[in-house]
Order: sequence, then structure tokens, then C-alpha cells
Amino acid sequence: DTIWLDAGSYGHDTWEMISATETAAVNLDKDSLTLIGKDSGATVIDPPGSKLLSGLYGIYADTQTGLLVKNIGVTGALDGMRLINVDLSTVTGDSASLCGNNGIFLNNGSDSNTLSGNMTISNSWYGIYLRTSSNNTVSGNTANSNSNYGIYLQTNANGNTLSGNTANSNADGGILVFSTSNRNRLRGNTANANPPFGIQISSADTNVVVQNDISGSDTGVWIVGSSRSNLISKNNITGNTISHVRNQGGIAQTLTRNWFGSSD
Repeated sequence: DTIWLDAGSYGHDTWEMISATETAAVNLDKDSLTLIGKDSGATVIDPPGSKLLSGLYGIYADTQTGLLVKNIGVTGALDGMRLINVDLSTVTGDSASLCGNNGIFLNNGSDSNTLSGNMTISNSWYGIYLRTSSNNTVSGNTANSNSNYGIYLQTNANGNTLSGNTANSNADGGILVFSTSNRNRLRGNTANANPPFGIQISSADTNVVVQNDISGSDTGVWIVGSSRSNLISKNNITGNTISHVRNQGGIAQTLTRNWFGSSD
């Protein structure tokens, strides 16, 4: 089934109870649903109430497969899009900004999804957040000016591909790969002007960070905790004030053919 939303603002007057403590402006509760707006600036979901209201989501789904959400904007929710154990679905051309927690949140086994061409800007936590969700493709998104991290992979978020994303000017860091999130591939991303770090790998193994542009932070690539056997290769890492690459844990990593702005 396909649902078309014309230009306009939605969600002020209607919403759906998900549980006793959770509501959503849109609840995608069947497999293979398609939700398409005119464009993410014209078709906007803005749920009623404060963006800090616990359990208030713009678009919500759990346990579904084969969803498509395209050309929709969400603002003023706790989580703009909250997908729980959702597989084989696509979120593309959307925006999720000015939310109380996260722009787009994949949680609890949301695997083999595609997030592409989305804007997640000025959210109070993270722009794009993958937790315990694997084998997803995150490409061509913009995750800027969020109050924590631009893109965050946490707790067994394994085998994800991050490519061509921009994560700039996020207060706590650009891209964080954390807590046994292993075998992820970060390629061709831009992480500039994130004060603490551009990319951090923390207690995570065998990740590949290749051909990214990382500049204007305290530390460009920061490897911490028990992280081991990560590959940092062919990146442009320049203009960072403390370290271009810092291997704080001292465990063996592979660093090769990176450019630090000087041949000296």
C-alpha cells in the first residue's frame, strides 16, 4: 500500500497511541507500506506537544519489513523517526530536525535497511543513531549541528556501511563507532569542525576508515578503549589542533597512506 501526503503540516491534531506511554503522528504498522510526501520541506510532520515529551515520535514502526519513507520532514518530536526491529526498509530524501532526542533512530535489530539522502540537523542528541542494528547502508546523509554526535553506532551495530555522509559542527563529535560495534566500513565521509573529534572508534574492532575528509577538530581520528585491528587508510586528516590520529589505548591498529596536510 502507498500513502501519498501532499504539501502541508501534519500531526497537530491526530496521533496514534502505540502503548500506554508512547504516541506517534504516523505509525507504520504493516509490512511493505510506502509513505511519500511532496518533499521534506513541504510535507512536514510536527506532533503535538513539546519535543521533550517522553514517548512522542514523528514516524514509528516496529517489527515491519519492506517499508519506504520518502520526501517527508519531521520536526518537534522526541525522535523524528524511530524504527524498532525493522528490516529491509528504506528512508530516503527525508529530514528530521529540531527533535528532542534523535533525528533518525534504528534500534533493536533493525537490519539491512538503507538510509540515504536525509537531513538530520540541530537535534538535541544524535542526527542518525544505530543501536544494536547491523548491515545497514547509510549514504549521502547530512548530520550537522546536533548537540551530541552526528552519526552514532552503538552496542553491536555491526557490518554497517557509512559512505558519502556529512557530519559537521556536532557538539560532541562527528561520527562515533562505540561498544563492540565491529566490521563497519566508513568511506568517503566528511567530518569537519566537530570540537572533540571527527571520527572516534571506542572499544570496537576491525572497522575500516578509508578516504574520509576530517578536519577542524581537536582530534581527527581518535581510537580509545579496547579497540583493536582497525584500519585507518587514505584519509585526508588536516587542521586538527591536538592530534590528527590518536591511539589512546595503545593497541595495534593499521594506519597507512593518510594525508596530514604536509609531506614533512
